[in-house]
Amino acid sequence: MSGAREVEVARDGRRASGRIEDGTARLLVARAGELEEIALPEELLPAALARLLDLGPRTISAAAAPVRVTQSALSAALAGGDEEPAEAPGWIAGEREALRGLLAAGYVHWRVEVRGTPSTHAVDVVDLEVLDTGGLWLLGFDPPEVELAPTSSTAVFRRLAALMSGPAQGAGATDASPA
Repeated sequence: MSGAREVEVARDGRRASGRIEDGTARLLVARAGELEEIALPEELLPAALARLLDLGPRTISAAAAPVRVTQSALSAALAGGDEEPAEAPGWIAGEREALRGLLAAGYVHWRVEVRGTPSTHAVDVVDLEVLDTGGLWLLGFDPPEVELAPTSSTAVFRRLAALMSGPAQGAGATDASPA
């Protein structure tokens, strides 16, 4: 892909941003209350992001199955922090129980977005969004719903690496998510 790409990382309330250009990745990350620039070869960025996001081995429950909820239900549950998800207007039957079970032991929510400008001058956006509840759940958006699919850390790392290969070759362009 020609042109520079912008990278945005959000993990709960923390953010990092950067740029990939001419084979070099640069990220600004908050460390000890100050911004620190990390510069590294582009091919090492997926591993650096994995460390930044605390991506590591997780167990996958054999009983885990995908969960579908509305975007509004997921947004409300994630905005509630440690509070139990409250029933909201428009929720479908069973959403509260599904989210309560999923988020009961705590969670970390993170997203990586890559925006690039290919030679066509159109802007491509690809992203990866994950909910870490002790196990990893890949968020797939199909408005007005979200599917939370159980996944492995290896699969998440592969998707993260695909994002960095550029919007033209990475995971497909996606719609904006609620969180």
